[in-house]
Amino acid sequence: MADLPLYQNYVDGRFLPAAEDFLVHNPATGEALARVPASSRDHVDQAIAAARRAQKAWARKPAIERAGHLRRIAAKLRELPAGSRVLGFNYDTGERYLSVPDFLPE
Repeated sequence: MADLPLYQNYVDGRFLPAAEDFLVHNPATGEALARVPASSRDHVDQAIAAARRAQKAWARKPAIERAGHLRRIAAKLRELPAGSRVLGFNYDTGERYLSVPDFLPE
């Protein structure tokens, strides 16, 4: 278990340490994939408040600017090997490997 990645919540520009964490498993195989935080109510409240603030700023941006940000994110995702995009989706959902490319086009 020590070699599994430990993820943290990233809220409002900083990582929030959690008092506890738990394992995430691939639902298709049962394999342990990572440890993730057991978020406290306070952390959830902080995340919601940050998201509300960010949404207001995002909504004020012109649509063409928002689209540009989304295109850059999509371009970065397309730079990843196709298999890694598919595996991320597969591990998280347990979806069969062969059906995933329909959701993640080249």
